[in-house]
Amino acid sequence: MIQIKRIRYSIYSLVQFQYLELISLFKFLL
Repeated sequence: MIQIKRIRYSIYSLVQFQYLELISLFKFLL
């Protein structure tokens, strides 16, 4: 149970990081 929570948290943080990177790239293009 705890392991699943940890995996979900890591995936969430990874997606959030990619999202921020995408925003910064978009701002750079603008």
